[in-house]
Amino acid sequence: MVAGKQNHCLDWDPAKRLSHVETNCEDEETDKFIEEQLSIQEDIDEIWLSINSQLIKPNSDTMSQHSNGENVKLPKLSLPSFNGNIQDWLSFSDHFKASVHNNENLTRSMKLQYLKGLLTGDASREIQSITISDANYLMAWTLLEDRFSNKRDQVFAHLKRFISIPALQSDSASSVLNLIDTTYKCVRSLQTLGYRGGTICGDLDRSNSQLILQNSVFGFLASGRLNVTGNQSSRVIQCKLTANLEDLHKDMTKFWKLEKIEKPIKSVEEEKCEKHFLKTYSRNSEGRYVVQLPLKKDLECLGESKTSALGSLNSQRRRLSKNPELLSLYRDFMQEYEALGHMELVTDNNEPSTSYYLPHHGVFKPDKTSTKLRVVFNASVLSSNGLSLNGIQMNGDLTQEDRFSIMLQFRKHKFVFSADIRKMYRMILVDPQQRDLQRIVWKNGENDTVKTYKLNTVTYGTTSAPYLATRVLHQLVKDEGQCFPLAATVLDSEFYMDDVLTGGDSLEEVRELQIQLIHLVARAGIELHKWRTNASNLRSNISEEKEYSFSYSSETKTLGILWDHLTDCFSFKVLPSPQNTKRAVLSNIARIFDPLGLLGPVVTVAKIFLQRLWKLEIERDWNVSLPEREAEEWG
Repeated sequence: MVAGKQNHCLDWDPAKRLSHVETNCEDEETDKFIEEQLSIQEDIDEIWLSINSQLIKPNSDTMSQHSNGENVKLPKLSLPSFNGNIQDWLSFSDHFKASVHNNENLTRSMKLQYLKGLLTGDASREIQSITISDANYLMAWTLLEDRFSNKRDQVFAHLKRFISIPALQSDSASSVLNLIDTTYKCVRSLQTLGYRGGTICGDLDRSNSQLILQNSVFGFLASGRLNVTGNQSSRVIQCKLTANLEDLHKDMTKFWKLEKIEKPIKSVEEEKCEKHFLKTYSRNSEGRYVVQLPLKKDLECLGESKTSALGSLNSQRRRLSKNPELLSLYRDFMQEYEALGHMELVTDNNEPSTSYYLPHHGVFKPDKTSTKLRVVFNASVLSSNGLSLNGIQMNGDLTQEDRFSIMLQFRKHKFVFSADIRKMYRMILVDPQQRDLQRIVWKNGENDTVKTYKLNTVTYGTTSAPYLATRVLHQLVKDEGQCFPLAATVLDSEFYMDDVLTGGDSLEEVRELQIQLIHLVARAGIELHKWRTNASNLRSNISEEKEYSFSYSSETKTLGILWDHLTDCFSFKVLPSPQNTKRAVLSNIARIFDPLGLLGPVVTVAKIFLQRLWKLEIERDWNVSLPEREAEEWG
């Protein structure tokens, strides 16, 4: 009878019994049943061992062995859960494989039950639609492995966690231990994935050298003052290094290839602005674009603004009366504005239900070759109820490349030219229904009456003006670009606001590009002028086009940097200060504009010099002259 019980106990396998049962229970009920089942199995095993120990009399050696090992009852092992955090997948996978996945005593349906019971969050949702059956277990496990076993994603997650470790806010032991634990955990996880770190010392021994070493992708760049001896006014020192390193050459080739940086996702306002443009833009019989201002509020929300505009006009006239030259330039600008049809006189004395008056003032730039004084309009002045025209406008996403990318592309070409759009904003018309939002007041002479005008075109000083102008150029490419393929590419990617910098590797290509550009923009009533080129053949070609002006001035500002088209070089001007003061030093440093980083070593030296001035604790008066040693060094 005992033998029968023994055989009965050994053959009682709940896994085999359950293999013929298709469960329709909820997950929680099944888990509870399995736990009770395993508990009963443990009780049966304990009873069997107790009976067997009474019937079979073990010898001393056997008793010793049981007392040392087999009779020791270990605590239950609990498996960790997994919520979809990819950093925890490797640990969870190892535990689950050891306890469940590789356990031959469990059927696949039971393994799937265990798996579902241990998953939470994103991981649970990954397989929640899979029903429990023997056939579905491997499919569920494969889905999880494909989703969370990506080694690259795991490494990225650990690196992201490592570099996101917050800085210590206090010197407490718990904060330090937390920093150490998190760091070591990230490092150990990366080592487990096969990535091992190294210790690198970044210190460089400069001894007493005055050289400044700036770290870069090329290594350290050395800059500093040269000890020039003799009576030479200048000395050129060159250092050349030639090395036959094939791998380095490949790496540098990859570096110089410009990578396209994906544009950020548009904001909700930018999306609305884009939809508004596509819905409302049109073209007149001359091909010129007509746009509407993208407003985010109703026009009726604007208050009264004419009183403020009249006050601004009176103040402006008083200032101009003290400078007859500026007054004459201001008057000429406004007369030209009206003569070109960019603004029109309002003859109806009745105020419309909704209007907005823009104050204006002049910006004088004596170094300009064409327009030395430009009138700009202020659409940010608040109306009587606290709102302005700019305040109710949306601002769209500029559709042009950044300045850095355009200038790098510009330097790639053998033959280059630059030009800009004549009066870019004023080449785009505003819908007549919205022109009352762009009213101004002006009187030409001292004894004239104040008159009201409406601005007919996109106006400098309004929030949406840059977007509307660049978006029109982008739309022109879509509407007419198929007829001018070379020019379409340039207009789409090598314009920065109204400036174009482009070129090619042959004169024929550049000449064709030039002609296509002229005709493409002309389709929208736009004109290019102020041509510059480094090729004499192109210069003569442009000058033959009588309707396009050409300047033979050697230097011109191109996207903020001086470009000499005869020598094809960028240059930077430094204006000497009459006195070497802290204010003058800071002013000179702040004026440096270097989008390409060509002056990196010079800027570094200048910044370090400025830091030294702060350490000297010079008097608070910024106009006090520098100490003799610093003044000599700066000079």
